[in-house]
Amino acid sequence: MLRLIATLLICTLLGMGNAFAQPLSVNFSADTVHACLGEPFEVNPMVSGGTMPYIYSWKNGTSDSTLTIIPLQDFTDIKVVVTDGFGATDSAKLVVHSLTECVYPGDANGDGAANNLDLLSLGLAYGHSGFQRPNAHLNWIGQPSFSWQQSFSNGINFAHVDGDGNGVLDADDIEAITHNYITPSFVSNTNSSSGVPLSVEIDALNVLPGDTVVARVMLGSPLQPADSIYGIAFSLELEGYEIDSGSFQISYNGSALGGSGQILTVEKAFYDRTRIEIGITRFDGSDTTTFGQLVEIIVVIDEIIGKRKGIAILDFNLEDVSMNNGTGENISVNPGNSAVNIVTSNTKLEPELDIKVSDLQGKGWMLDLGNNSQNISSIKLFSLNGNLVQQKTFGSNEIFIPGNGLAKGVYLMRLESDKKIFSRKILKK
Repeated sequence: MLRLIATLLICTLLGMGNAFAQPLSVNFSADTVHACLGEPFEVNPMVSGGTMPYIYSWKNGTSDSTLTIIPLQDFTDIKVVVTDGFGATDSAKLVVHSLTECVYPGDANGDGAANNLDLLSLGLAYGHSGFQRPNAHLNWIGQPSFSWQQSFSNGINFAHVDGDGNGVLDADDIEAITHNYITPSFVSNTNSSSGVPLSVEIDALNVLPGDTVVARVMLGSPLQPADSIYGIAFSLELEGYEIDSGSFQISYNGSALGGSGQILTVEKAFYDRTRIEIGITRFDGSDTTTFGQLVEIIVVIDEIIGKRKGIAILDFNLEDVSMNNGTGENISVNPGNSAVNIVTSNTKLEPELDIKVSDLQGKGWMLDLGNNSQNISSIKLFSLNGNLVQQKTFGSNEIFIPGNGLAKGVYLMRLESDKKIFSRKILKK
């Protein structure tokens, strides 16, 4: 009898607990949501009230608390039935509207990354407008978007250029690029020796630890300007790790592509790799034929290198160059490199060695080394974009450097020994 009474009491209490509980309720955050067509999408119902545990039953037969689907059609109907611990049930329905454009903010060119190359696409599409992206944000997550009317020639829809998702393509979309920036893994551009020259000019040939170095990235020349250029993206790799961390300074003043109201810019410095990535583009829809300085980059030589012996060479290498015209077509480019000599306290620098250079009227140059021949280990002639064009070995005091076949212009002659260096600019007429 006591056992029966206890059992009845427990059942009564449990029944009262269920009676006092809030009714079971199942809902979704909205009746209709947007998802990327063909991309995984997670559905999470909101369950409250009732008595746990909950049992889920989805329309497709699964019983997990969440459902992951891959929408393959415009609309997908979803239904879930939830049963609580006392058998009470409730259900909810959801319609998933699939959109064809899956936007990753900052990836304007659709290559799966956000970087300086995407600025070129923004410059080409600048000023257009279209649908706002539903629930837009800057995080690197595929976000469904309605297709815009405009697309690039490769099929990438302008919706991907709209980094902030507000439906307008303007300078504000650069923030999505910088927010999700990653180094380009592959740059498809035609580099050719006959392409437009892209070089690095450095004022000083020899610098000391702690000195400031000004490097100017130069496009074209008066004899070979860049024809119909609209935008350019490139990387400047400073090989040698002699740069003071955090010392990069960048100025676009006087850029050959236009003034501050005519260009868009983006840059990303990787101090651990002494590398800086830059993008510059016009945005008015009109390309230009030009030459001259694109950007000025200022760095500081790390003072710790002064403890080393000998002469350190700091190379400025142009890499991953992509240049386009106003219709988005690639322009062939000929990137070059440059270098400066970092002279430590243990190095004897003699920029005024008693060496005479005679110009042979376009045929070359004759060098009179005087008493320095036994100390010189090599003589090299470089173009201003860093390409080695001549190299000589010798056994006498007079050395002939041929100039036949070299284009007219300025060249850098460098004579080196173990503790001496002599650099001089010479002109081919």
